[in-house]
Amino acid sequence: MTETGTAFRPGTLDRRLVSAAKASRGALTIALSALLLQGFALVVQALSLATLLSTLVLSKRNPLDTPRPLIAFLVATSIGVLSLAVSQRSLGRAADQTVDALAHDVLSQLAVGVGIESERAGGIAIALTTGLDNLQAYFGRYVPALLHTMLLPPLLLVVIALLDPWSALLLLAGLLALPPILSSVGKRGAAVAGRQWRTLHALSSRYAELLDGLATIRLLRQEAASRHEIESATQSFGVATIAALRVAFRSSLVAEFMAGAAVGLTAMLLGFRLLAGQVPLSHALAILLLAGEVYAPLRRVNAEFHAASSGREAAGMLFGLLDQDIPTVVDGVILLNNELVLKDVTVGLPTGEPLEPLSAVVERGAGLHLTGPSGVGKTTVLEAITRALGKNAALAPQHPYVFSGTLLDNLVLSNPSVDRETLERTLSICQLSELIVALPDGLQTNIGDGGLQLSSGERQRVGLARALLAQRPVLLLDEPGAHLDPETLKALRHALKPVFEHSIVIEVAHNHGVVDCTLTQEVRRSR
Repeated sequence: MTETGTAFRPGTLDRRLVSAAKASRGALTIALSALLLQGFALVVQALSLATLLSTLVLSKRNPLDTPRPLIAFLVATSIGVLSLAVSQRSLGRAADQTVDALAHDVLSQLAVGVGIESERAGGIAIALTTGLDNLQAYFGRYVPALLHTMLLPPLLLVVIALLDPWSALLLLAGLLALPPILSSVGKRGAAVAGRQWRTLHALSSRYAELLDGLATIRLLRQEAASRHEIESATQSFGVATIAALRVAFRSSLVAEFMAGAAVGLTAMLLGFRLLAGQVPLSHALAILLLAGEVYAPLRRVNAEFHAASSGREAAGMLFGLLDQDIPTVVDGVILLNNELVLKDVTVGLPTGEPLEPLSAVVERGAGLHLTGPSGVGKTTVLEAITRALGKNAALAPQHPYVFSGTLLDNLVLSNPSVDRETLERTLSICQLSELIVALPDGLQTNIGDGGLQLSSGERQRVGLARALLAQRPVLLLDEPGAHLDPETLKALRHALKPVFEHSIVIEVAHNHGVVDCTLTQEVRRSR
């Protein structure tokens, strides 16, 4: 994976983003229907208004003498306003649902223990804040504009062709000439937006690293050098932002000029043909009213393209987080009511090298102990099984990541609605009660990004408590006692025993760990 996680071609990424929008298919269907209705309302508005104006100019009659066009105009206007409101509301809901679903997937992966490296915390924070805002713009503005472009111009061109084929051909020629020109400018814009996002990502990551090492920086008297580094990175981001804005303004100028020229040329030719008596006034007025609307969706797509580029970059990183070093697992992980069946499960390492197939039936209260030399892939096996089981499993990693925030926020990350009684019982089981008392604000103590206020053993017990509080049927433990002293480990084993009697547990441990497993299996590389 690249630094920003955007290891995707634009077409591939767009297809994956569209796939991510499946959760909001109902809202998108409503929005599409409303957009189509809005297009028909626009046609009726133009035709009825053109009829009213031509009647007023040519016959000099009061429009109220022929109320049908006026009534049609008012009804069409009302329908257009209503359909616009419905489409915007539905598209906004679809954007919210899609972005929320993607954010939930990323946070769920981090919460269950498929960890992140501390040096990437700043970049991940940017992806989950600014990145999601940009992605909101992609789904909330760019995608609607794209859908509008697919629906409205063909409808309007058909109506204009029925009124005057020559005007329709002229407008079609301008419409076909615009995308290649905008595409060439857009490629440059996408590259600049990508550079802007990468600069912001690097700045955020470096800033988080410097904050983590602030004490060391002060000890070595490197404050001036660090300040200069941040100032230089901030200036680079400012330059990248100005470059992105410059390309956006240039692209908008090209779009407006081309659309204005095509509409202006159509109006001029219509004027000459109107004077020659080759086209009725009502038709000419209707064409002029509709001509600008033919290009409006494409101009909006161009305007929103640059926000979409930033959204794509953010999505690339978020998908990269979901796909980072994915251990693959072939079919064979089956969860039943009281047991987990591993049937010839083949796990592939990120390097592509497979492990020998695993087969076992792990019943509730029994437990499976995975053994093997360091580096053979035991952690990879746990992560692969976690992914295969999804929301049915919680992983307590050997080095759980502690996020910036309160201790309580970190504990209930996977299950924010957990009740107080369960929380206190879990804290007691994980031998965290004394830690809570020692902290200045108890559970509300801000423990900082990476949990620097906690020892490695305390961080590990926080990760274990987080997994228990997730309340999932399968628990996967990676060296849960690696950083604990013998006394704490003994107390933890005793406290966890009744909990594990009602759980399906798979544990990786070089020694005895915290679970009295009845099954043992060695993890080996395939020969």
